[in-house]
Amino acid sequence: LEGDPFSGRYDPGHRYLYECPECVELKVEGEDARRWVVWSASGMYAVGQFDGTGFRPEEERIWFEPELMGRRYYAAQTFSQTPDGRAVLMAWLTLSTTNAPFTQGLSIPQELGLRRTEEGLRLTRRPVAEYAALRDGGAKAPRDFEGELLEARVSGLPRKGVRAVLNLRGV
Repeated sequence: LEGDPFSGRYDPGHRYLYECPECVELKVEGEDARRWVVWSASGMYAVGQFDGTGFRPEEERIWFEPELMGRRYYAAQTFSQTPDGRAVLMAWLTLSTTNAPFTQGLSIPQELGLRRTEEGLRLTRRPVAEYAALRDGGAKAPRDFEGELLEARVSGLPRKGVRAVLNLRGV
């Protein structure tokens, strides 16, 4: 491995799935097909076939949401073979938490999937459906919010050169 392992500049001849490996079979959204996904702590992954002994990549060296992986979203692992067939991911969050009594934690559980895009098969994730049971059903304007936990839904179309910032209570 050459250079900073979080920079994405890897020696092409080197193996890149080297720490906290994970291998999980996922259904391709909208298709009958299934593929295996292998990834490592750094957030790079490969999509392909697994025959029980060997993995044959069809696509590889893909970054799993690079803005979240790397130094903040690390060593993601799944609970698989669940009764309903989902693969549920949790990751280690290496957070910078100024003035907090903690420095790191776990992500919320997220259901994984595979979606065919113009670039090829790509991992998807969304919070598990069980989180809906935590909602109180009442929508409030952020300025009127007094609690400790907040769920915010924000949507928009990304444009090159545009930065979106969400400021909650000065954070």
